[in-house]
Amino acid sequence: MKLQVNNSPFNEEQVTLLNDLLPKLTSAQKTWLNGFLAATSASDVIIEEVIDNNAPTAVQAAPQKTRTVTVLFASQTGNAQNLAQKLTFELQAQNIEAEVLSMAKFKPNNLKKVEDVLIVASTNGEGEPPDNAIGFHEFLHSKRAPKLDHVRYAVLALGDTSYEFYCKTGHDFDSRLKELGAEQLLPIVECDVDYEEPAAKWFADIQNVLAQATASTEAAQTTTAPAA
Repeated sequence: MKLQVNNSPFNEEQVTLLNDLLPKLTSAQKTWLNGFLAATSASDVIIEEVIDNNAPTAVQAAPQKTRTVTVLFASQTGNAQNLAQKLTFELQAQNIEAEVLSMAKFKPNNLKKVEDVLIVASTNGEGEPPDNAIGFHEFLHSKRAPKLDHVRYAVLALGDTSYEFYCKTGHDFDSRLKELGAEQLLPIVECDVDYEEPAAKWFADIQNVLAQATASTEAAQTTTAPAA
């Protein structure tokens, strides 16, 4: 179905652009766009209500800071990478600020800056980390690793129960982050070769716990102005 100028609030140029773009969007992209537009609309309503009332009883001392989610993947065959990218897209569709990086491209010193870290890690060979995670794994387990009291994290571990060291890399990251003082958002989840179902549940649990944590933070940051 194409938009028509005479039955839409858009001008002719905008209708042309929309008709060119919309058929090319995937279902996931449409879902993300719907969420973005809904959030934008909700923000506009709140602003209009404050202006109309002309005397809001609740004010914020400063714009609330949104925690950024960093999704890191340790992947040998691509499964962990695909899951990490899918998780990031789902978080963004929920208006959660998130970025995804290979551990090979993540600068270890940036651990001092990250806030919420989600790790999707497979195990290679006899318990070794994948090639793209060796450097990060070594840094994290060295004396150079910083204290991470400010970090919240969760780990999804991929493995194969036919191997002796099942999901070892994921457990390595989980235990070391805990040792460095990071707060565990969820217990580590292990995935065998058929990883789709437990991974999907982990995705849902992560989104729920992040939403709850964000709501608690916003409630704590909101201040009530004294009555006039």
